[in-house]
This record gives sequence, structure tokens and C-alpha cells, in this order.
Amino acid sequence: MLQVLVVLYVIGYGVFYLIRPNFVNQQIEQDVVELEAHLELRYPDEAVTIQSISYGTDGFESMNPYTLFVTFLTEPDAEYTYIVKDEKHILQTSHSSIQENKIDFLHLEN
Repeated sequence: MLQVLVVLYVIGYGVFYLIRPNFVNQQIEQDVVELEAHLELRYPDEAVTIQSISYGTDGFESMNPYTLFVTFLTEPDAEYTYIVKDEKHILQTSHSSIQENKIDFLHLEN
């Protein structure tokens, strides 16, 4: 009986880790759609590029896979990061620039 439980546990564990990357990447795709809608409402005349890092990408294991990176066409030297908790709770979590000492970010959100 114990052997059967161990085998079922190992199979369940394996299935979980085979399915999880697909589930996370599907969730990220949904988050991108929600973020696009949010940015369209907040910045209607802006063109944006949204990037994400697929779950399980080598070198990014310690990074939150739900982090989305946004670059605005009118501010190509700056990158903003967002986390989508749900369609009503979209948070801008940080910003950065390739310019040293940049302080005049145009798309900061509270």
C-alpha cells in the first residue's frame, strides 16, 4: 500500500511540474492583455511595447515570472515594470533608464 502511495505521489509531482510552466505562461499572456487595456485607458495616445520573460527561462529562475516590462514610444530610454494582480489591481512596481541620473520619467504612476 505504501509503495502505491509513493508511486502516486511521484507521478502527481511530475505532472505538476510538467503542467505548471504552461499554466504560468498562459496566465502571463492574460496579464499582458489586461495591462494593454490599462495602458490604453491611462495613456490613450501612446504606443507601447510589452515584454515578459517566459517561465523557466534559463538565467531568470529567481525572477517573478509575472513581471511585465513596458517601454513607451515617446520615452524609449525608460523601462517600467508592472505586476497584474487582477484587472482592477495593476501596479507599476519600478522604473529604470539607460541614461545615467535620469529623473524626469514621463509615465510614473502612484
